[in-house]
Amino acid sequence: MSTTSTSTISKGGSDIQTQDGTIHVQPYRQANSKQLRAVISFTPRASAFEASGSDPFRGFYSLFWISMFLLLLRTYVNNFYQNGYPLSMVFATLFTRDAFTLAISDGVLFGSTFICVPFVQAIQKGYIRYYWTGQIILHIYQAITLGLAIKWTFNREWPWVQSGFFTLHTLVMLMKTYSYVATNGYLADLSRTYAATQSQLEQSIKVAGGYEVVLAQANEANERQETDGNQSAPDTRSVTPVGTPPPEREESTSLRKRLVATNGTNMLKKEDNVPALPLTSSYVPGLDVPPLPLHPLTYHPAPSISTLAQSLNAMDTELTSTGKNRVRFPTNLTYANFLDFQFVPTLCYELEYPRTDRIRPMYVFEKTVATFGTFTLLYTITEHYIMPLIPTSEQSFWRSMVDLALPFMLSYLILFYIIFECICNGFAELSCFGDREFYQDWWNSTSFDEYARKWNKPVHAFLLRHVYQASLSSKRVSRFSATFITFLLSALVHELVMAVVTKKIRMYLFILQMSQIPLIFVGRLPIIKRNRVLGNVFFWVGLMAGFPLLNIPLLRVQKLYGPRSFAASRGVITPTIRTFSATKWRLQNPKTPPSDGPHKKNNSNADKPTLRENIYTIPNALTASRILACPVLGWSILEGRYGVATGLLLYAGVTDWVDGYIARKWNMRTVLGTILDPAADKTLMTTLTVTLAMKGLLPVSLAVIILGRDVLLSISAFYYRYISLPPPKTFARYWDFSIPSAEVRPTDISKLNTALQLGLMGVTTVAPILPMDLSLQLMALQLTVAVTTVWSGLSYVFSKDAVKILTSNKPSFKQ
Repeated sequence: MSTTSTSTISKGGSDIQTQDGTIHVQPYRQANSKQLRAVISFTPRASAFEASGSDPFRGFYSLFWISMFLLLLRTYVNNFYQNGYPLSMVFATLFTRDAFTLAISDGVLFGSTFICVPFVQAIQKGYIRYYWTGQIILHIYQAITLGLAIKWTFNREWPWVQSGFFTLHTLVMLMKTYSYVATNGYLADLSRTYAATQSQLEQSIKVAGGYEVVLAQANEANERQETDGNQSAPDTRSVTPVGTPPPEREESTSLRKRLVATNGTNMLKKEDNVPALPLTSSYVPGLDVPPLPLHPLTYHPAPSISTLAQSLNAMDTELTSTGKNRVRFPTNLTYANFLDFQFVPTLCYELEYPRTDRIRPMYVFEKTVATFGTFTLLYTITEHYIMPLIPTSEQSFWRSMVDLALPFMLSYLILFYIIFECICNGFAELSCFGDREFYQDWWNSTSFDEYARKWNKPVHAFLLRHVYQASLSSKRVSRFSATFITFLLSALVHELVMAVVTKKIRMYLFILQMSQIPLIFVGRLPIIKRNRVLGNVFFWVGLMAGFPLLNIPLLRVQKLYGPRSFAASRGVITPTIRTFSATKWRLQNPKTPPSDGPHKKNNSNADKPTLRENIYTIPNALTASRILACPVLGWSILEGRYGVATGLLLYAGVTDWVDGYIARKWNMRTVLGTILDPAADKTLMTTLTVTLAMKGLLPVSLAVIILGRDVLLSISAFYYRYISLPPPKTFARYWDFSIPSAEVRPTDISKLNTALQLGLMGVTTVAPILPMDLSLQLMALQLTVAVTTVWSGLSYVFSKDAVKILTSNKPSFKQ
């Protein structure tokens, strides 16, 4: 039997010639594999507040809670002297309404997730292939579940508290089921690869003369390596787990000691000879558990055998857990294991988690008391420091910002403490879950990307593994694109929750979420990175401004439209927030009617009927689709996918003509359309200008001229919107585009300039994929666009018909 002559195995596999035939050997995990998982480590760690006993600033924590107690006491005493009761329970009737139905609905939602177990068992047995049939079925199931949950929420007409809770819990259940199915689907596919590799190894052993001969050769090679002093493992790559090392503090040490009692070994002992594994492996060696034994043929001199044995070693580390129980797929596919995962406070599924040895009743009692105590504080702040300050139509936006910035910030901090310190730690104790790092020191963040990583570790770990890493492992997107996709998905989910809660789609939260991307780059400026205090101040100012910027417009929308669910109290459905306050007064003082007070203004302008128009038309929808396509267009140019960019440009041109034709043919012209259509053109032009200039395909000077003109016109549009808006001039009415105020009429030179700009951008985008040289033609077109851009900007200044202010005496549209 001749030995092979091949000394190395390539990543794509190699053909090894033997006297009995050719053997194709392919190492485990190809370079272009799409089934990669991010390394998410679970190690015994204590939460930051539990470890605060050794913090030198622990006295300030005590001072904070004492101050909060005094705030509660002062509020209750003042309320008792003024109204005869310490705490109003009217707001409580809002979030306790239909509680029994909510509990039953939540139980049905929880029970429906167990369908994942037989589904994964079918994947493991080969009835369904996870890639890609299983993934399609999983996404369909999740879409149906989310749609039914939202439909049920609207059907029950729940107030915003119940709607928000049920929607959020639905999303948590969907993330858990996705991680469970995705992880086990990956392992099922890996187990089939493992079986195929084993079969291939058996064939190689048979070709090499039998197992006894091959084993003797491997032992001889291993002894030779030990004699030569070379005892390193074949694969010397290391694993760097994601996350911060566990803090060496008293609480963390105590938690580790409890884990020692469970595992029976010393958790603090470092293992020096831990076998190195592939960078993409999710295997993180437990400090107390010896490494998995290597395959006996790992050191065989023949590559056709040793490479396959090393591949089996690598797959063993993923198919087997790193804990003391050594759980191996598919023995984990049981209902009990899935139930345990549902109660463990994490969104990423693993075969085994670090565990504590017992449940501490006093600890559970402490977290229970802390939950109810801090919730009482949150309730009091909402009832007495937020609801009385809900903005009115007469109040300025900036006054509302000043009034509500601190109460919103304090409510956020308390809600964060309830969820991540009390509830998560409580469930972790009940499930004996050892990794208590549900957050890190996000309050010391100097940028918003650091804040996104630290403040919500369970969601961050889920997005890292199943969105960011999954995008990167497809080998089709860059790191920036993967980051953008992650932020986009997160923003869309957050906006979905707000839409369910408020029953309106306003995109406020989506815009604030996506605005974190440019803020990340601001936080990376050298002046910020050199001065961490300045970066932390920038972070806190942005966070404190973000909450009122989001909530004030939403609260004003609630007042204008009066959704039934927002102000429900003891079966009384009221149309506005002020009516809710009156209902509250009547429930507590039934004998005396509420008074509007002496400060009510008789504003005759506010009593006039407001002209409104139907903005939900096909032309407006097509225009909005062009705006939504702009981020994808910019991404395709930055990624060098000029074919995709050309297709999107063609789509934009076609829809621009179609929406204009439909609007004229069927009389669907709206004032919003006159604003939205040029806004879509400018968004498209801005996207093309910025991205093409970044790629070096467009002169920077021309980009400055184009963008400078658009910025000046945008400022003018904001000004004309304000001066033309019928009174009362409120923040909510300013952004309500169903109220027409002014009509923009593009000048002839502006239309010509827009056509020239689009032509320039189109030719510049297509030029890289054309076989001819268009540099001279592009230079002439660039000069022409520069001249017409300046000319068109001046035309809006000197033309009398460019902007027409609409008046109530001559309405242009029917009510």
